[in-house]
This record gives sequence, C-alpha cells and structure tokens, in this order.
Amino acid sequence: MNRISSYQKDRFYASAAWKKLRDYKLQMCPDCECPVCLEYGYSLPASEVHHIVDIDQDWSLRLTYSNLMSCTHDHHSRLTMQSLNVARDKERKNKRFDAVTERLLKAVTDTGGRGDSLVTN
Repeated sequence: MNRISSYQKDRFYASAAWKKLRDYKLQMCPDCECPVCLEYGYSLPASEVHHIVDIDQDWSLRLTYSNLMSCTHDHHSRLTMQSLNVARDKERKNKRFDAVTERLLKAVTDTGGRGDSLVTN
C-alpha cells in the first residue's frame, strides 16, 4: 500500500475538483449508500462521501465516481474505521507471514537444504 502524505491528502480534499465531484455525488445520491442502509432499506440523508477503495490504497481512484459512496457522518466514520482496521490487520498478517518465511528459509539454509529442523516426530 502506498502511503499518501497528509499534505497530499489535505491538498486533495481542499481541491476544487474534489469539492465539485463530492457535491455532484451528494446531489445524485442524496441518501446514505452504506451496506447497512442498503440492506435494511433505510433512507437517511447523506452528508459525506466515502472512498470505497481508500486513496492510500489506490491514489488513481480518488476522482472516480464509481469509487464513491454517499454516507451519513456516522456511517462514514464507521466505514473509515473498518477500512483502517482491515489495512492494519493485513499489514500484521503480512509481517507474520514474512517472519515465518524467514524462519523457514533460515532452517533450510542452516541444514544445507535438507530442512531437518522442520521435521518433527
């Protein structure tokens, strides 16, 4: 995941292009489009726009209309927290996988390619 600097994010969210697209999205979809509202048929007025694929994950989608979801403030906050938790969990899993892979490679290298220390009786 490419980390976008807070400066870049601030500039983007202050840009005329974002404000225009955000306003257009809210005009075209004035009700919350979050999964819960859609599933239960709620019709709550949206006040914010959520990036489905976060701009940290794919900067090129930042102004893509189909990557946007109208949301209430509360639902946007929850979606954002979920996205951050998923990204954090994925990063943790990748680190654990890398550590296990490193231990396996070391075991194989230390045994001359036989991997004897990997075999348990």
